Amino acid sequence: IILAGIFLGYICPFTLIARPTVASCYLQRLLVGLSAAICYSALVTKTNRIARILAGSKKKICTRKPRFMSAWAQVVIAFILISLQLSLEVTLIVLEPPEPIKSHPSIREVFLICNTSNMGVVAPLGYNGLLIMSCTYYAFKTRNVPANFNEAKYIA
Repeated sequence: IILAGIFLGYICPFTLIARPTVASCYLQRLLVGLSAAICYSALVTKTNRIARILAGSKKKICTRKPRFMSAWAQVVIAFILISLQLSLEVTLIVLEPPEPIKSHPSIREVFLICNTSNMGVVAPLGYNGLLIMSCTYYAFKTRNVPANFNEAKYIA
């Protein structure tokens, strides 16, 4: 999942530097937030799982197995987090459809840019900020872990 997010992240600069068209404006709005959300969702899910495993191992008596610990459940949780970002971006695109417009910063200059409001940029990046904060929380919570889970130390 993380590799798919990284791949989309590497596609983003091409949409940002390309001549603005309707398609490139849509891709800009979708890919920038979605590529980061894919990576962060997988990290949040992984660090959450490690935190829950360690919290369960600290209890003296384990009465039942924690829920949603299988690999399949982790993938489903990651896709739910990704779908929240995707639905947020699609909603913003429906409310404010992107299209190329001419910008006149001075009398002699005309730029072709995509019309993007502040809300269209801040809301998807704000969701990514929430994912980053929750990932940092779980990474901090699991910083003193056994050696076989030690990669969580470097996330925060």
